[in-house]
Amino acid sequence: MKVTEVSDKPFDRLTRIGNRMILLMESDEESEPTDKAVIFLDSEEYSGIMVAGYEAMDEAIADIFVHLRAMFQASGKDLKLIVVPDQSEKYN
Repeated sequence: MKVTEVSDKPFDRLTRIGNRMILLMESDEESEPTDKAVIFLDSEEYSGIMVAGYEAMDEAIADIFVHLRAMFQASGKDLKLIVVPDQSEKYN
């Protein structure tokens, strides 16, 4: 998947929908200041991701992997990740 735009503000149909979902979460009577969200939206044409409540994107990425692993385990599988240093300059 090619990253076409990164922004702090919604910029297309899917990110506007995701933004409304986050606003709804934040305004809910049961919402707490420590609540966090990662919302994935996908259409046949493009995708959107909205993140809220995280100090750094690395924290959101780590939580995504934790949840992905739980989803795999719930279906009787497992997910292992290996972090590999960026070697792109080495091959250019």
